[in-house]
Amino acid sequence: MRAMKCLEKETGIRRCGRLIATAFLASAAAWVSGPAWAANATDLTIAYSIIPQAEVSVSRTNQTTHIAVHVSMQNTSTNTINQVLVKSSSSVSVDAPAVSVPASYDSVVSIGGVSPNCSASTSGSLTSVTCTVGQLKGGGTSNFFVIYKSPLFPTLPTPQQHPSVTIDVSATFSEGNSPNSPTANFPKDPVTATLALITTDTSGIDAGIKTVLADNGTFFTGLTPNVVGPTNQFSTSVNVPTTKGLATPSGKQTVTNNSIAEEFAGTSYACSAQYPTYFCYGLSSTIQVLDAATNQKLFLTDSLAGPLITILLTQDASSLSAKKPIPPIGDVKIFYTPDPDTTPAQIVPDCGGAGPAKDAPCIAGRLDALKGNKGYYQWTIFALDNGRFSN
Repeated sequence: MRAMKCLEKETGIRRCGRLIATAFLASAAAWVSGPAWAANATDLTIAYSIIPQAEVSVSRTNQTTHIAVHVSMQNTSTNTINQVLVKSSSSVSVDAPAVSVPASYDSVVSIGGVSPNCSASTSGSLTSVTCTVGQLKGGGTSNFFVIYKSPLFPTLPTPQQHPSVTIDVSATFSEGNSPNSPTANFPKDPVTATLALITTDTSGIDAGIKTVLADNGTFFTGLTPNVVGPTNQFSTSVNVPTTKGLATPSGKQTVTNNSIAEEFAGTSYACSAQYPTYFCYGLSSTIQVLDAATNQKLFLTDSLAGPLITILLTQDASSLSAKKPIPPIGDVKIFYTPDPDTTPAQIVPDCGGAGPAKDAPCIAGRLDALKGNKGYYQWTIFALDNGRFSN
């Protein structure tokens, strides 16, 4: 989703401050699945995914980030399967000087079928979680997420220390005549995924974040949301509402896979091929809000009364001074490009009485916090899905 700000010069050419906030709702989950397996190698099918894929942000003082293990299983036979047990663990690694910090267990989110009961223990940098699904009758399913907290370091490691977290997951079950039949380990290799821990320095923290939300919450760039200055000219904050009771690609509730990636082009540029007289400041923010269970874009209901994704875009006065005097906030246009990028960027309208629509966010409010040449502008945007904003 791309948003841009523009102003009109005396020459009739509109000059736009560029503020890009891109929201992507496609899921970035990494699916790792093996062959069907059970007591007779056909009855129980199971798939795992570790989310986000490849890398996740470390937790910050004001923002805990998360990792999810998605487990989806089905008993495809008419037989009852007993004592279904899923075990997972997280282990944090940092090159010398080593630091013993865990990626601790947070919660379990059940999105369908039999809900598991989970317990956890932590020793040093290792956290182990055991989730008891129990009995799956013929045709039964269990679909859930195990949520871990990304580690919070007392002193952030450097990229040269290669901080990472390794997630392991495996399962056991029994197909005896009684739920007390002993469990059996069947020939299915456990799944292992290692995620790099990122955004460990000031520039990385100010410019981005990757995290999972267990159904709802807020994620943002910077150490504190919506705080900008000459060295951090742009801030993005995204609030994702609860999906309980809503129709989502994966059912009635989901976990979201989210990210923000801000960029600064270093120069102004044409905001949109459809509006060639508008030029942007060069600031951009790409936002992802994804259904983690399906890798599909999440759409919310078309209504101001329904749950909405709320985006705050905050821009420091130091980045607005390309035009003197700094233009009024009402003269700055925000542009939006849908994801996927199939149409030219469009000016984001005010919400009015209709509210946002699919691939059509709207501006719900503007805040002018300038005092002379200091302060900031802030835009509140309502959206049903992701895309790219710029100004």
